[in-house]
Amino acid sequence: MAFPVLGQPLPQFVDSNGDPLNGGTLEIRDPISNANKSTYPTAADADAATNANSADISLNIRGEPEQQIWGVDDEEYKVTLKDSSGVTIWTATDIAWDLPVVYSSSIRITRTSAETSAGIAEYAAGNAVGDIVNPEYEPGDIRRYGADTGAADNTAAIQAAVNQCSHGGPNVYVPVGRFVHVSPIYYYYDASNNPGFMPYVSGSTDYLQGHIHVVGERPVTIGAFNNGATTKGSQLYYDTSTGNAHLVGNDTAARHRGYQFHNLTLAGSTSGVIAHFNGSSHKCGLFNCTLFQNGTGGGVYFQSCWEIAVESTYCRAENASNVGYGIQILDPVATSTLIGAGNFNLIRSNFKGFKYGGEIGKYGLTAGGDYYTLQTVYLQTCEFGGTNNYKSTDGLLLGQHTQSLIIDSVYIENCTGSLLKADSQHQTMMIRGGNFAATYCTANAIIFGNSSAPSSYQNRQQCTIITGAVMRNLPENLSFIERNVDTDTGSLVIEGCQSSPASATGTTFLEINGTGSGVVLDGNDLYGSPAYANEYTTTSGEIDYYRSGNRQDGTRGDVRFNGVGCNTVASTTSGGDLDMSYSFHKINSSGGGFTLEVQDGYYPGHEITFVCNTFGSNVDIDFATDSTKDTGFGATGQRINSVDDFLKVVWDGGKWRIVANNGTVGY
Repeated sequence: MAFPVLGQPLPQFVDSNGDPLNGGTLEIRDPISNANKSTYPTAADADAATNANSADISLNIRGEPEQQIWGVDDEEYKVTLKDSSGVTIWTATDIAWDLPVVYSSSIRITRTSAETSAGIAEYAAGNAVGDIVNPEYEPGDIRRYGADTGAADNTAAIQAAVNQCSHGGPNVYVPVGRFVHVSPIYYYYDASNNPGFMPYVSGSTDYLQGHIHVVGERPVTIGAFNNGATTKGSQLYYDTSTGNAHLVGNDTAARHRGYQFHNLTLAGSTSGVIAHFNGSSHKCGLFNCTLFQNGTGGGVYFQSCWEIAVESTYCRAENASNVGYGIQILDPVATSTLIGAGNFNLIRSNFKGFKYGGEIGKYGLTAGGDYYTLQTVYLQTCEFGGTNNYKSTDGLLLGQHTQSLIIDSVYIENCTGSLLKADSQHQTMMIRGGNFAATYCTANAIIFGNSSAPSSYQNRQQCTIITGAVMRNLPENLSFIERNVDTDTGSLVIEGCQSSPASATGTTFLEINGTGSGVVLDGNDLYGSPAYANEYTTTSGEIDYYRSGNRQDGTRGDVRFNGVGCNTVASTTSGGDLDMSYSFHKINSSGGGFTLEVQDGYYPGHEITFVCNTFGSNVDIDFATDSTKDTGFGATGQRINSVDDFLKVVWDGGKWRIVANNGTVGY
């Protein structure tokens, strides 16, 4: 004879805030001796006194016991509820049952109104999967609708749980285990493929297209997944070679709101993607999940979406022939009624092993009319690229017209092409911190624009800032940063970074192609063993270039004087050939005027600064007699004609250019 100690269905326990008591415990004791007292998972086990539960029963993420709690009739039990810290919340004593035996098979939770609206049939013997098959489980639990870890296809059961949730029912619950489905799961109404989902009524103002939360106990780790463990977490596995596993919305007006996946694994072996979001907005995304792709397809795809987050999620491909993207965020004009998309947050998440780690905005556009603008994209503490076993071609592609793009402390590695490539128009792109490992690159590691189209839409990045990054292991004959510009290209600032190549042979830190403006290198440590062959190189065209405070070739970095940088200092009081070994010359003309003749620079990037600290007469600095200059000087050079005048110049490999000056005039 047996009875359910806590009644049926099992209650949910919550804390003082009304949140589920995740990690709490129920202690079952004898009311008199306080000794552990056995309970059982089924009435039959209680009758036979076999297969006893643990004396302390843990509560799951929903604040519920994982197993049923049956006791023996005519015996008494003491139950103590404690929180995850072991603090007692309440104690109940002398729990007993004096009614006739209740068998578990007779415990039935009746059909809810949400299940009725979703077209799910009330329990009856012989019900098909997708109707109520196991009425002892709560609404929303996929097992209630017939899901089983041993079944070849659980599509109907999973879909039923989703559909009842769309009608206002409980969250979809995926217990521990691997549940296979061979057809896509629809998270929207489709008259042919998913008529049980709540349809959107044209003209409705509530935008209630679901508000679906799919919740598991915990995600499966990569080790457990590769080892075939089926009891290490909550997993939905799409076992079909084509198609998208989870179709989250199909609307281009972003009506699908509140779609979230928590604490579970979505996996599959398909040429499609695992999670496909379309027209989703307002608190949609993945949280503490793992996504595994055993096929050739992608991980996560967002199209025409707003206010999306991917947090603490690990997305990985395990196929040497993969041609997909770990994550894509796009807004194609042809399929969208919105004007742009945006507010994307990728935080503490990894996208590894795919051919391309990620694509934010359509990369490779030749014009701006095919895709809308992406606004406010934020990447923080994420990883992109390949794994030790499966290298990526490119780690992160940035395209389309994006506004306010921040890449914060990312790690990109194991790429056979480039680590990061950005083209099309970008406004205010900032890369802060991060680690860029170019060990396997066969192309320049970071590329802005397209060198084959120097005057195209692809080269119009505006205000790009790289600060505090570590850039390392560049192979020979490559540049770490390649910048391709035209007259519409804005500024590029690289400051406070540390970088060293794997080889000195032909390596360059910054390669500039085309005609543009606004390049600043400031406070970077470019010294290593080996060191770069070139700090920077330029092609044809004028570049407004400013370099200061950079440490290279064993120097300690530039000394700063009145905001102007220098390496070594000389005091110059007379004319003749300039001593080119000094990069900073303090001019003293108290004894009379003179002329200095400047020779060719020693190397591209060679800088010289002149500052007048004591003035008596004019000093002419001649750049025409023994060297070549650009048109920014006078016919011969520049003249210092008062105290505190200064002039800073740089040799670009063919001629001298003015970097900065104050008070000097051409002559």
